[in-house]
Amino acid sequence: MATKKFSQKVLDWVEQEQGRHFCQCGCGHVLTITVHHKRNGISRFTHGHNPSSKPKPRLTEMDFWNRVDKKGPDECWLWMDNMSTTGYGRFHHEGKLVKAPRLSFFYTRGHWPLNFVCHSCDIPRCVNPFHLFDGTQADNIKDASIKGRLAQKLTRDDVFEIIDRLRNNETEASIGRRFGVTPKAVHSIKNGTNWRHVTGIQKRTVSGG
Repeated sequence: MATKKFSQKVLDWVEQEQGRHFCQCGCGHVLTITVHHKRNGISRFTHGHNPSSKPKPRLTEMDFWNRVDKKGPDECWLWMDNMSTTGYGRFHHEGKLVKAPRLSFFYTRGHWPLNFVCHSCDIPRCVNPFHLFDGTQADNIKDASIKGRLAQKLTRDDVFEIIDRLRNNETEASIGRRFGVTPKAVHSIKNGTNWRHVTGIQKRTVSGG
């Protein structure tokens, strides 16, 4: 395969310029100068970068609290931004996606929890630091047992309350923790598989094509 021939002037320019330039988009990447930058008039940008692509600023603690609906010290402070499928808020911190309750704990106490961040209010979206405590999984289970959230048999009133909470867009996981049942049990109430004699919800079936 024939190699491209470049003039000595171009080669001298490459040798002179090599290692002296950063990508012009401002990303801080050191640009590798090649003969193509001189001969073909290519701009000095890293591949995939352009003059309009500026590095995104890192989110700060103030950005975090701006995403929280803060109320009184005894009330739940609900996370109002990115949510996980389990009902917990999420926030980018130092390039990583971290659960919002953990960050609330970190920002207000100055250190990360040694174990899990548990909620005294049992509301996953809550980031009120007064409602959070550092505990092990055993502590979490003990707390749930004290509050009667484990091995709890549902009553008719419980089922009506579950329906109301579902209508208010509370997650199945959150409702399950409150009533001591699995998210699957809550879903079975929602789709009419169980308790339809109380809710009147007809079981959903998938019809054939």
